[in-house]
Amino acid sequence: VISVIFFFFKQKTAYEISACLVGSEMCIRDRQSTWGQINCIMEEQATTQQDYSHAEEAHTDPNAEDTRNESQVFSYNADWLIYALGFSCNPNYKFRIGIGSFKEETENVVEIIQLNEQAGVFEKKVTFQHKYPPTKLMWIPDMSGNQEDILATTGEILKIWKIKDNKEMVESKDLINKSDFSAPLTSFDWNSENINLIGTASIDTTCT
Repeated sequence: VISVIFFFFKQKTAYEISACLVGSEMCIRDRQSTWGQINCIMEEQATTQQDYSHAEEAHTDPNAEDTRNESQVFSYNADWLIYALGFSCNPNYKFRIGIGSFKEETENVVEIIQLNEQAGVFEKKVTFQHKYPPTKLMWIPDMSGNQEDILATTGEILKIWKIKDNKEMVESKDLINKSDFSAPLTSFDWNSENINLIGTASIDTTCT
């Protein structure tokens, strides 16, 4: 079984932004009535052996396999505009996503949601406050699941958040740009080869 996952997130603006994880395509089109919503389209490719009792008459290969694609759509509606989104790669928590709010106020929110495959719905696992809208959210690039369960966000500073048992945020640390007059961080990336390295970008044209 091969699974291909697509994620779409909508914002209550004049645009609908659809980002596809397959390739690097992104399409933007006008939309009037969108809200903070995630749509997950899961496509499973199932391969089965065909019935070839009349293979000679049909002139088909009796060794061929029948491949069918079956799609399911799972949605999650947030209570606010979704501005940041990060997909966890921890194998212990399949189909887990962190999402960040965009509120025109100081106090914003980060939510951690996970797909309940049996119920077919996203469930909210953890919620915590975030100062200002997170410009980017990213989980530690741990494909083995052996590291501590942490995620990082950027806003006015770089923050690291520790999650315990996928149930609560137990610790947070502010890493850089602690000055009251430092420029906000616009983005960052986490080095997958050395998880101790994070690079950030700022609106004052610097990278750290």
